[in-house]
Amino acid sequence: MGSQLYKNLKFKFFITTAILMFILLMINIIGSYIFIINSNYEHINVHSDDLYNKVAGIISEDSVFENNRGLLKEFLNGYDIDKIYTLKKIDDDNIVYLDFAEKNFEDKQISMIGKAVDKDLFEKANSIFLEECDKISDEPGFFSDTGIIQYIYPIYGVNNKVIGAVGFDVDTSIVKDIADTSFTSVISNFVIITLVFFIILLFLFYNFINRVLLMIVYTDNLTKMQNRAAYEEKVDYLNSRLKENYDADKEKIYILIFDLNDLKFVNDNLGHLAGDEYIKSAGKIINDVFSDIGTTYRIGGDEFTSVVTKASNDSEVERKLGELEQRENEYNKEGKSFFMSISAGYDSFIGGQDMNLVSVLKRADEKMYRDKKLKKLRIKEQKENGGYGKELI
Repeated sequence: MGSQLYKNLKFKFFITTAILMFILLMINIIGSYIFIINSNYEHINVHSDDLYNKVAGIISEDSVFENNRGLLKEFLNGYDIDKIYTLKKIDDDNIVYLDFAEKNFEDKQISMIGKAVDKDLFEKANSIFLEECDKISDEPGFFSDTGIIQYIYPIYGVNNKVIGAVGFDVDTSIVKDIADTSFTSVISNFVIITLVFFIILLFLFYNFINRVLLMIVYTDNLTKMQNRAAYEEKVDYLNSRLKENYDADKEKIYILIFDLNDLKFVNDNLGHLAGDEYIKSAGKIINDVFSDIGTTYRIGGDEFTSVVTKASNDSEVERKLGELEQRENEYNKEGKSFFMSISAGYDSFIGGQDMNLVSVLKRADEKMYRDKKLKKLRIKEQKENGGYGKELI
């Protein structure tokens, strides 16, 4: 099939599918990255809680005011923490470092002891000392390249009162590095799996999608038969074959033209719904009669054509036309409000004379109009005799 409408729809479908694939892929890539980042942050949360439990179990009311720098440094090296420190509240306005350990800054450890914390840390730690919460933790900026997640926990003394605080600072650049490494590995596999999935999906549904597009482009809305676009494509295909190795003695091509008589009269007197019913009923009968030897198309309002490629001679086509007339008579005996009358004409491709099917179509059309004149006279007689239809008497 190669009509321009069909090609355009097919092209648009695949472009739309490709765009949807890309969007879905991007959503999944971003979602995967967010999931990996969040997983690493959650790991740090669990990690810090675990570290706090270990530290809290060692630092007591007696030891919290002693030098714990060695202890903190041990945890610092073992837990990939950027900073670890203990705090004491001196008065309502001051919180100071008791001990301090930071990676790669040995001198800073001593200089920070007894130093007052900055305003931001004071506000966080003070919430711990006031027992407003049992844990302080930052929400890191997701799109920032670096940043610090700060955790502050209480240290309890007798009577379960807060006597100090312990804090851990984690550099989020570590998280990003881990996430980027994990993401590269995961997403490469994900992209491959997604592409393979969509290729398989397109392959499995290609025939279904193709049928849907063909139905949209080549189906007549009223009769659900093939339409003029399908007919013209069929004729183009046959014309191309006629230019090649076509043997007129072994293969016959017939074109049959059908026209419904008095459709305007039915529309004007019974309404367009009756006219539509006339078209659908006649189309179905024509299609039923000729479906085993050819394909029938609705090519206009009340015009149909059958392209017959499986009839061996004129007698077979004449027999089918006789069957069509018999089906018309049976339909009219049912007492419908309108009288069905189908004019028909046919001809076949003549090798050595015809260049293509245009001349065949012209001869078939001329024969159909001759048949139409005769049948109009018959309809006129039936109207005059009151036998055209019950509701028209």
